[in-house]
Amino acid sequence: MAVEIPLTTNAYYTERIKLENSVFNIIVFWSTREQAWFFTIKNSENKSILDNLKLLPFVNLTGRFQSVQLPNGAFICFTLSGDNPPNRTDLGLRVKVWFLTEKDLESVFT
Repeated sequence: MAVEIPLTTNAYYTERIKLENSVFNIIVFWSTREQAWFFTIKNSENKSILDNLKLLPFVNLTGRFQSVQLPNGAFICFTLSGDNPPNRTDLGLRVKVWFLTEKDLESVFT
């Protein structure tokens, strides 16, 4: 089942979320230097699985990585208007991040 990752426009925050019977800590932060949002995934013990993934629209953020610690599926950044990268005030409004399970992805692409 698809799960929306809660987002805010706070410059740095952590969200604890359960995906496929495992708990993950999602850290979202704004880089002033790069003028971009980044996404970090940690396990329930707060150990890094993937760090500093740049939020880009319509991209599977974890697609090029393989880790047994990742849930089976994809974290995808969506925009509600246009395909411009999210700016400082877009998260949770124009820009959403969803976790789609493998079953969700199959139904989209078949």
